[in-house]
Parts: sequence; C-alpha cells; structure tokens
Amino acid sequence: MAAGSNPAGRAIRLARRALARPFYAGTRGDAPLEGGQTQQPEIEGLMNARALRPMTVLAITLLLSGRHLAAQDADPIIGTWVLNVAKSTFSPGPVPRSESRTYIMETEKTKLTARGVTEPGTYVSVRQEIKATSQGVDGSGQPLTREWTIVYDGRDRPMTGDSDVDMLSLRRIDAFTSAFVQKRAGRVVSTGTQAISRDGKVMTVTTNGINAKGQKTNDVAVFDKQ
Repeated sequence: MAAGSNPAGRAIRLARRALARPFYAGTRGDAPLEGGQTQQPEIEGLMNARALRPMTVLAITLLLSGRHLAAQDADPIIGTWVLNVAKSTFSPGPVPRSESRTYIMETEKTKLTARGVTEPGTYVSVRQEIKATSQGVDGSGQPLTREWTIVYDGRDRPMTGDSDVDMLSLRRIDAFTSAFVQKRAGRVVSTGTQAISRDGKVMTVTTNGINAKGQKTNDVAVFDKQ
C-alpha cells in the first residue's frame, strides 16, 4: 500500500487540520464596521466552528468503528472446527478423545449522542466480538465445555471451563495467525499461536506451558473446518 493511502489515517489528518484551522463563514450584505471589519460573520464563524468540532470527532469514531467491523468480519476463524486427533500431539497428555470448537460473531451496539451542535443527533457505534465455545471429551472420558471471547487487543478476558486457565489474551500477527497468553490466578501458565491455513480449511493451535500438576506441556492441536 502506498504511503498516505490509508483512508483512516487520511481522515484523521484532515480532521486535525479542520480542528486546528479557524472556521469563518460570513453573510453577504453585512454592514462593515470601522476599519473594514464585520462583526456578524465572525460570530457566525465561531458558532459554526463549535458545531463542526464534535461532528468531526464523531465522524472519526464511526469511521474507525467501521474499520474494526470489517476486520473482524473477515476473520477466517468464524465457523465450526473439529479436532483431528490423529494429526495432533499432546505432551505429556492425556490425549483428548474429541473436541469441537464454534466461533460466532456477536454484535454490541452503543448509542452516541452529538452535543453542542445546532441539531443534536444520535448515532450507533457497533463493536463486534468473536464468542468461542469448545465442547468435547477429555482423555479420561469426562465431558468438557469451555468458553472465551476473541478480541485481538492484548487484554485479558475470562476463560471458563478450563481447570488450568481462567484468563486469555490475544494479539494478531497477520490475517491468518494470532498469538495468545493464558493465565491462572494472575500468573502466566502457557503461551502459543493459532494459525489458519491460507485455504481456510486447517487450524493449528500450538501451546507451551505448565499444567496444574507442574508439568511442562507441549501441545499441537490440529482442527479441520466443517
């Protein structure tokens, strides 16, 4: 991408220039005061500048929200994935008997009201998060259900149903790969990567850490998209 072609960056630069530059709008026919100056246009210009500033900020907010929406919508992880036990490795084990993961996009809407303008309006900011659910049977034959949220911002978010992990954070490496950190009681217990093949059919989750028994773990879980 050529330098300066980023639409969000261009919008922000234009908005900053608009906010830094005084806005002047006059009205034809105003009688000049002494020195050739007019009073009414200056007052109108000040009022228009104050009205435009919050609208400019709101426009930037909605623009960036839209870019976030598009990025999440294109995530190849959306859908259902089934563990391929034969192609996966779990050290020290035990090897899970089965697992199915479902990733669903959920939308959260927030109302924004522009104040300080001649005609206040209410707008909707949309934020999307990916909700993940894992259901399966562990190595001892016990059913297992886990839930977590995917947002690639590096912030810890709750993970339920896993005896070794209670918090999860993720960062995107590229469109098909992300890195994650898992914690238990505020302490990092494992790190890893989640990579999806370019054709979107295979996901490989590599995890290294320490389990609840103090054993070092090295798992490579391979999932096939359904």
